[in-house]
Amino acid sequence: MFSFNPDYATKYGLQQSVVLQYIIWWVLHNQIKGKNFRDGRHWTFNSVRALSREFPFLTPKQVRKCLQDLERDGAILVASYNKMRADRTKWYSIPDTLMLDIRKNKTYKLWMQKHLPLGANQYQFEYNNNNNINKEMEPIWKS
Repeated sequence: MFSFNPDYATKYGLQQSVVLQYIIWWVLHNQIKGKNFRDGRHWTFNSVRALSREFPFLTPKQVRKCLQDLERDGAILVASYNKMRADRTKWYSIPDTLMLDIRKNKTYKLWMQKHLPLGANQYQFEYNNNNNINKEMEPIWKS
């Protein structure tokens, strides 16, 4: 299944918004999993060839153009954190301005609640209907 944000489609183009949504999903996924953290942000990586397999309706040339357009328009950040010099796989992340926009999104908030385990500083609250007081419960630790 493929998805896109209509606002991003209007701003960046339909094909670009589909690729952008894919990158956003993987950056958020890596954030939740604590993976690919470099220079203060989470990243995802893939080659154009691998990305074109993810989007059977786009040719490798179209995927490359989408990535170039998104980088030019400031919708994605591009870097290289490969261990081998010959590895030309690019790494992609989301700029802070777009991440702030994403975090305001209701769908993002629901997705994060579903996927982010409660951490050491997060607590569940129980609502007591009898006296309308929120009672803090013991933290639930990730096992």
